[in-house]
Amino acid sequence: MVSRVKSFVIGRSIRGRVGRFFLLVGLVPLLVMAGYLVFLQSGVFSETTNDNLANYARVEAASVEHVLGTAASDLMVVASNPVVQSSTASREEKAKQLREAQDFFNVFEDITLIDTTGSVIDSTTYSYYGTWTDKDFFKDALAGRPAASDPHLIPSPARLVVVFTAPVVSNGEVSAVVAGQMNMERVWEVLDSAHIGTTGFLVAVDKNGDIISHPNKDLLLTKLGGEEAPSDSDTTSIHIPKTEETGSLVGQAAPVDVFGWRVVALQSSAEANALFNDALEKIIIAAAAVVALIIGVSLMLSKAIVRPISALVAGMCKIADGNLDYRVPAAELQEIDDLSASFNTMAANLEASTEKLKSANEELEKRYEELADARQLAATDSLTGICNHRSLQEMLAKEVERSVRYDSPLAILMMDVDGFKLFNETYGHHAGDNVLRQVAQVLMRTCRTADIVGRYGGDEFMVILPETDREGAASMANRILEELSQERVRTGSADDIPLELSIGVALCPDDSKHKEELLVCAEGSLQEARQSSAGFLLVAQPGPGKLVPYKDAALRLFETLVRAVDLKDRYTRRHSQQNAEFAVDLGRAVGLSERAQSGLRIAGLLHDVGKIGVPDRILKKPGPLTDEEKAIMRQHVVLSTLMVQGVPNRQDMSDAVSCHHERWDGDGYPLGLAGADIPLLGRILAVVDAYSAMILDRPYRKALTHEEAVAELRRGTGTQFDPDLVEPFISLLESRREAAA
Repeated sequence: MVSRVKSFVIGRSIRGRVGRFFLLVGLVPLLVMAGYLVFLQSGVFSETTNDNLANYARVEAASVEHVLGTAASDLMVVASNPVVQSSTASREEKAKQLREAQDFFNVFEDITLIDTTGSVIDSTTYSYYGTWTDKDFFKDALAGRPAASDPHLIPSPARLVVVFTAPVVSNGEVSAVVAGQMNMERVWEVLDSAHIGTTGFLVAVDKNGDIISHPNKDLLLTKLGGEEAPSDSDTTSIHIPKTEETGSLVGQAAPVDVFGWRVVALQSSAEANALFNDALEKIIIAAAAVVALIIGVSLMLSKAIVRPISALVAGMCKIADGNLDYRVPAAELQEIDDLSASFNTMAANLEASTEKLKSANEELEKRYEELADARQLAATDSLTGICNHRSLQEMLAKEVERSVRYDSPLAILMMDVDGFKLFNETYGHHAGDNVLRQVAQVLMRTCRTADIVGRYGGDEFMVILPETDREGAASMANRILEELSQERVRTGSADDIPLELSIGVALCPDDSKHKEELLVCAEGSLQEARQSSAGFLLVAQPGPGKLVPYKDAALRLFETLVRAVDLKDRYTRRHSQQNAEFAVDLGRAVGLSERAQSGLRIAGLLHDVGKIGVPDRILKKPGPLTDEEKAIMRQHVVLSTLMVQGVPNRQDMSDAVSCHHERWDGDGYPLGLAGADIPLLGRILAVVDAYSAMILDRPYRKALTHEEAVAELRRGTGTQFDPDLVEPFISLLESRREAAA
């Protein structure tokens, strides 16, 4: 160890000479640096501290100015809204625009619309405390200039706010003023998040010198104090005397030009001086490290290895610059040559890896594009190009949540194409697809931009109508039907076919506040629409302005069963409707009460509902039935009676259903009653049921004429039918025929 030190100090080796040279080179800068720091202590370093504080102040002043400028710009956008400017728009429409602007910009805790006399037209949350006409910022807005108030405290709850105003210009004149109230916490968030050393902080003062932002909120609206001195730049130097909490402070103030505010960056004087001492210590340590490094490097370097290493470094720089195909040349020294070879291998591997990464990146970009396309396809119906079922479900859930949260109306239209199944069967699926596309196009051009149009499934469509009440939904349904009435489906035949829709409506929150229940209401409404003669049907709860009341749940179920029977036997539905009509007229003719007539109507509709349990081969058999088949067919009366017993408080109706195949002479079924033992409603239904059955076509025979059917009725008087009912019924039929003629 001693010999090595001696060789380094007085030796003639390259290592020693290089070491002594670098030691000298290292000591000289160290001495110069120490002298320079002593010079800095005299005042130059304090300028650096002031520059740092000034930079903090400028940056945060710009941030504050950005926050205030953005708020002012947002309010100008609100003032330029066509609805707000309109002299014809209602107060509710303007209030809606103010609320939507407040939600959209998320800057103001209140937006108020004031007329030119200072009276508040509407406010989203609460009105400004105090009068408006004596406020300079209100007067500036009336003069056509956007303005802002000084920050001030307001109660309930107590907070510091600033009010921005902007003119509402209509036909070249100021017609109103929009005022937006912003909580000063937005400015505090900007300034309180900044950190200057360990003791530094930022404050803001208004043009009157009052503190409007400070980490200690107890000092708000107090004076900053201290001594100020102008500097050579746009900032102002500030010195605040010593206090118990912070000691003396130094700082720089930068202006917020638009509003006359200033942002002040403050730091304790002790920390400012400590910065110099810390810097001096770090520089000395760094200088010592540099000297030690130089000594170490000088002991290792020699002239023989400097050039190869320089070449190696140059090659590495080229590779680092991205020239991956460059290779470091071979060196004479084995160690350097091995190092060069290693770098060349690393460069080759890096080049290969880079190519793989490029390929992988291209593949990832391609996959990302495919994924984006797949997501779009997943939300779009491939046939019509509108929203699909899943997308409709997701959007409806969001709109229902929004409707409930903000207590705003929401309507959905559920609709399907009338006769679509028959059209498909007649003209083919390609023509049916064209019909669905045509309906989707009509819906897209008829509905509003904010409305959501989609295909719910098969031939069903849905339109989600935000901010729409019952009257608005009815209006939209009418518009759709009117637009659709102009459309025609080209089938290649001589006559084109008109398009018709059945439309059902459900309202949130009127019908339900839950998505699933709302869909059930809409589908029930659509079912009502399919049965009505009108183009669409709105289902509402009973009350003022109702359109169609909900029916009793049991009756709705039985009507569904009648439709199910109709699908099995087309004769049944027409026959049931005719029975109900004839039975009510005959009951009225013989002086029955309104309640009895109502029972006859229901019994007429439901008397054959038990045919749902009769096999199709018997219902649709074109020839006479066997004895076994007749026995099965007669069971429909028992089934009908069991099913209609679910209608409460209507025993008369149940008796009519159970006895409509009983005979006056006692040879009927299923009970074998005779004469007056048969309930009157059952005897009435037996007469009209027989007549209706005779004048309608059946699979096993053609319909009889009216005259033939009347003759059969008279032939059965006293045996099959009540003799007191046949002639009144025939007289009723003749009167109807004369009226029709």
